[in-house]
Amino acid sequence: MIAPDGEVVTFTESCFAHGPVEAWMNNIENDMFVSLFIISTTALECYPEDGTQRQDWLFEYAAQSILVID
Repeated sequence: MIAPDGEVVTFTESCFAHGPVEAWMNNIENDMFVSLFIISTTALECYPEDGTQRQDWLFEYAAQSILVID
């Protein structure tokens, strides 16, 4: 996934466009949700408790996940 501002978020699984367009577009949407859920869960688990490493943490994960968790 590539945001208009250039941020890139990779899918956790490969998505293929084959068959009826309604089916594979739904699959892509579902994979987007799953990927962001996994990334957000990982970001939450890695949230720095003491705050000293917060600057590094902010730029390791997708902005959408950071906004939700922080």
